[in-house]
Amino acid sequence: MPSTSECAASGVFETLAVIDARPRWPERHFARLLEGCRRLQIEAPPESALRDALAAQAALPDTGVVKITVARSASMTGAAQWAVSAEPPRVRPPEWSRDGVRIITCRTRWPIAPKYAGLKLLDRSAQLQARREWNATSIAEGLMLDTDGCLISGTMTNVYAVIDDVVCTPALVRCGVAGTMRSALLEAWKIRGRAVIERDMHPFELIRAGEIFLSNALIGVWPVRCLDGRVCETGAVAREAAAWVQAQLC
Repeated sequence: MPSTSECAASGVFETLAVIDARPRWPERHFARLLEGCRRLQIEAPPESALRDALAAQAALPDTGVVKITVARSASMTGAAQWAVSAEPPRVRPPEWSRDGVRIITCRTRWPIAPKYAGLKLLDRSAQLQARREWNATSIAEGLMLDTDGCLISGTMTNVYAVIDDVVCTPALVRCGVAGTMRSALLEAWKIRGRAVIERDMHPFELIRAGEIFLSNALIGVWPVRCLDGRVCETGAVAREAAAWVQAQLC
């Protein structure tokens, strides 16, 4: 049976939002995909072929998401198999973006593995196990800690907290996925002069946060209005972030 390390190194994937037949933020997705191939020592797809396949899939009717998968060949050499596929839009309640979401803290922990930190790996066993911790349709997401108890992210999102007027987000140097939306937001905040910091965070810090919100490439930004049954304030930073994302999509 393959080891955990072998499973983690089996490949990477990207999911791109498609709006009006155009993939969004493709360069950020390509950069993370290529970095994943480099670190996993997997042969990267030819960039021209990848771009052509991405454009072709995005142009298909009723496409809302395009998924790129790069997997190590069965021989476990550096050779790879890759595919690009189209999926319909992933519809979620519009009020989650407008009014905020209810989330919980999951018991399942994210394994610490600095070698793979930041990548979007094919092995998502920890996130999938965490996602099975709730069935209520009113719960939008679950936060995950690492095995040392540090806050990492949601099962499918990155997390931010405004603490003393500073936007704080977990430093993903030991585990977690460095989202493309996260990188876009961090870059935009720094350009606009908003105080922002990536650092180790602990879940108790969220109690004193002025606001909490989530992001990923498919959902944009979700304010958090309830965490583990505790009502949270939705605030200006999340609204500004959501408005900035929406402006990029026009």
